[in-house]
Amino acid sequence: MNRHINIIIVFLIGFSIFQSCDTDNAIKVMSFNVRYNNPDDGEFAWINRKEKVVDMIQYYGPDILGLQESLNGQVSYLHKNLPGYDWVGVGRDDGKTSGEYSAVFYNSNRFKLIKDDTFWLSETPEIAGSFGWDAACTRIVTWLILKDLITELDLYVFNTHFDHLGKQARSNSAQLL
Repeated sequence: MNRHINIIIVFLIGFSIFQSCDTDNAIKVMSFNVRYNNPDDGEFAWINRKEKVVDMIQYYGPDILGLQESLNGQVSYLHKNLPGYDWVGVGRDDGKTSGEYSAVFYNSNRFKLIKDDTFWLSETPEIAGSFGWDAACTRIVTWLILKDLITELDLYVFNTHFDHLGKQARSNSAQLL
């Protein structure tokens, strides 16, 4: 039996939204760099932005949401305030809760989680917290397989945030991905 598999790669810096052309079974995908919780951001600190972030996500209503730069507390806040979504991801520093996440939220009424994992963008992708090449920071890829409950098809989703300084790290990360 030949199964059709969809693959979505979400690794944009900033904000974007994508909707497939098949309007009957459209999947809305959103990439959102929420910026980590830095209290020194003054008026742009997370405490002043978090409700607006929730409002924006609810306004667009993505079926799949790839976050960049989210910390554990931010992911927890979004999960609490976005009913109908489940999520996967880990902190990049320890593979648990420390450091930025490349979390993926998904509409739990539309999708069933089949499998998920994380790998590090480095020469040793299986080692939590590993740095790659000339990267300034540890970087990860969160990936998952979802079963679309409408089409019965499997969907592979990859979410990442490439290094902002390392040219070789970006190139090698793309090859690894």
